[in-house]
Amino acid sequence: MDNQNRNIYYNLELLQAISNWQAGSNEKKGNKLKELCVNLPEKFRLLPPNLVLFRQISLDNVGLSRFLREKKLPEKISSWTTDYKFAEKFKGGVPSELGDFKATIFKTTPLNNQVIVSLSELYKCSDFCNAMKLNKNKIDRYHDGAGKYWDTQSEVIMATEYLDHSNIYSMGGYSGTPEQIAEQASREKNIPISLTIDDIKELSRDYIGPWWLSPEGTRRAVARTLEIARNRGML
Repeated sequence: MDNQNRNIYYNLELLQAISNWQAGSNEKKGNKLKELCVNLPEKFRLLPPNLVLFRQISLDNVGLSRFLREKKLPEKISSWTTDYKFAEKFKGGVPSELGDFKATIFKTTPLNNQVIVSLSELYKCSDFCNAMKLNKNKIDRYHDGAGKYWDTQSEVIMATEYLDHSNIYSMGGYSGTPEQIAEQASREKNIPISLTIDDIKELSRDYIGPWWLSPEGTRRAVARTLEIARNRGML
């Protein structure tokens, strides 16, 4: 790419907007990115067919209840990742069981017209990376944004109006204590007779603590929660 085109695409205003977003997103920053990224080559907005993106969102009990009741979670311009393991670890992973928030990982396969920009692809472009490095001293809070994160988050920025129950991929939670697990397991019919409660407690010690449910387990948990909510007249 010649210098003239490079300057057009990767100008200081765009570099600042990207770094600002990486330092901390909000609606104003998202709208600015949407305005500027439309001028980038189309390849930075085109994703491979059927590519799945993930996003971890924490909701308090009120927000979770509203989502279950209304079946829609309002969204906007937001960050998603192509790396599921990163989504699991985002902001420390599963929130504390003592806190007020519950974490859920959502999935989506966006239409290309929903994609603002794939930072993951943009950071593979040597011209973009060189422009970012050359201008780092001109970029406000560079070391809180692009300089800190670069492409460590496999990030895609996209816009959507809402998420629904079909977008739920995994729910975070905590397993019971070894004693609770052993007590529950001892009532299962398929547990070998030779396995004592003490054996079960010992086997379960490596599996206590925070967990992300499998997609199948998550679907069952959502179905149970919805059934309970309906029975209680909450839906």
